[in-house]
Amino acid sequence: MHYNLGKISFENKDWRAAKRYFTVSDSLLGTSGNIKQKLANTLALGKVAVQQYENDTAFGYFKEVLDVSLANQFYDLYTEAVLEYGQLNINLKNYDVAEMTLAMAYTNAIQWNRLELQKKIINSLRKTYSAKGDYENAYNLMTQLNAVSESISRQQNSKAIQEIEVKYQSLQKENQIYELKEEKLAKQAEIERQKTIKKAFLYGFLVLLIPIISLLYVYYQKLQAQSKLNQQEKELSSQKITSLLHTQELELARTSLEAQREERHRIAKQLHDSIGGNLAGIKLQLANVKESSKNQKTIIKQVNETYELVRDISHDLVPKKFHQNAFTFLIENYIAQLRDSSELKVNFYAHPKAKVNEIPSKLKVELYQILQELFTNTIKHANAKNVEVHLNILDSELQLLYEDDGRGFAIEKIGKGIGLQNIESRLQQLNSSLMLDSAPKRGTVVTIEIPLKE
Repeated sequence: MHYNLGKISFENKDWRAAKRYFTVSDSLLGTSGNIKQKLANTLALGKVAVQQYENDTAFGYFKEVLDVSLANQFYDLYTEAVLEYGQLNINLKNYDVAEMTLAMAYTNAIQWNRLELQKKIINSLRKTYSAKGDYENAYNLMTQLNAVSESISRQQNSKAIQEIEVKYQSLQKENQIYELKEEKLAKQAEIERQKTIKKAFLYGFLVLLIPIISLLYVYYQKLQAQSKLNQQEKELSSQKITSLLHTQELELARTSLEAQREERHRIAKQLHDSIGGNLAGIKLQLANVKESSKNQKTIIKQVNETYELVRDISHDLVPKKFHQNAFTFLIENYIAQLRDSSELKVNFYAHPKAKVNEIPSKLKVELYQILQELFTNTIKHANAKNVEVHLNILDSELQLLYEDDGRGFAIEKIGKGIGLQNIESRLQQLNSSLMLDSAPKRGTVVTIEIPLKE
């Protein structure tokens, strides 16, 4: 009971009360109490010490839990202690200690063949490298994290397949039972039919009318059932046609939007480069004419006005902010707006920053809109508190890594919503790929890889 009271006090950030309850719980267990519960108390006291900035005390508690839980193979406590120990070192900028501790824990996780433990430790190592500024190792660990996630998914799929096989065998048995019942019913029906025939011969013509009337009634029921079936088939066909038309309309709208975007870029370039250049040349030639007149000044003024109008139109076709500002600045400004309008904590990293700012304008616009779509999904559905965004360029490839700590979801049950479908539609135009990793209560990770033309 004292341990649960301590957890409630910890959640309410009443550190003194939490420490008191955990200490009482530990003393009640004594020296011969439940080892695992005593370790849980020690780990909880370490967390309280971190909140009270008693770092040396916290290190002592975490080290004790690490050693004892490793010896007794308490995987859950060992995992939590490793992550807390590593995070405390990261907070104190002891990156080398954190890296060494997490690496040793990762080795143990491999020996135990605990994939979920491996994934948590790899993720903590990746955050350690990001905090150090070692983005290349952080990127390599992301690849390893994806591999572990795929292994976990395969295990989950294997379990699901086994469950489906069990259900299939159960259905087969139920079908056999149903067939036996059908056979029994058929035999009973045959017996009843024979009895009816015998009664027909016995009772004569009047009794013979009864089965005739019954047959007519059954035929009438069949006609009604067939009529209902035909009506249902018509409604189903109508629904399929409506769905197909809707899909075609969406595809046409998407194609039209892409064509409009390309046409706007082409017109803007022609206005700015061709017509704008010609107007500038005409203005220069008029300015170099020695003999000046009132008409000449009027023409020069009109050329100036036309040149400014052409330039404004070309800038309106392609948003000015993608020409006038660095791309990373635009993203940071957008994230600042999100922080002001919500409680979401967002960390953004770009590496190398100069190369990220030099990508083509069209790609900037697409990436910016993809990020807007991802943040919209997180705010609407994920109930997340923290988001990390990485933009990395390595070996002629741009990688966008988006991770939140929200509620997550089962991909095989819920599927991909309209937001993710819109993102995939944009990525198809860029010959790019998207990887989605999510599960209930463990957040969502979206990885996008875009090839860059040399």
